[in-house]
Amino acid sequence: MGEIMNKFKLGQTVKILDSGFLYSTYYTLATHLQLDKWVAKAEPKENSNYKVIGISIHPLKGDVIVYAIESNDGVFLVGEGGLEAVDLPCPFCGNVDIQFYDTEYVGDSYAPYCTIECGNCPCVMTGSSLIDVKSKWNTRNERI
Repeated sequence: MGEIMNKFKLGQTVKILDSGFLYSTYYTLATHLQLDKWVAKAEPKENSNYKVIGISIHPLKGDVIVYAIESNDGVFLVGEGGLEAVDLPCPFCGNVDIQFYDTEYVGDSYAPYCTIECGNCPCVMTGSSLIDVKSKWNTRNERI
């Protein structure tokens, strides 16, 4: 049996795309993840951003990943299919005009990689794929 790969990482910023994936009465998982601020049957606000604070495989549905997410609204448990990543602004200047592109050269060698670049300042991040570089960009610490 293969390893299940989670789509989102701890610390990544996400938003709820489909509230049908909300686990609002999952006491056992909330206790297992030590979610003191989790409240059963709480409803998240629309269009809010959340930080991933916990990840678990659903014990009864082994191929379902459940995320604990948090914001000022509270803490919620949401299945992976109900979330989408939020691309954060530049950590240096706060600009939201972020550009993504692929490059084939790294120094003197030929090696495909992906770059995120701020359109306003010299901030640049590179990675082996768009998923890799977006994950680095979106899970970095607070604004530098």
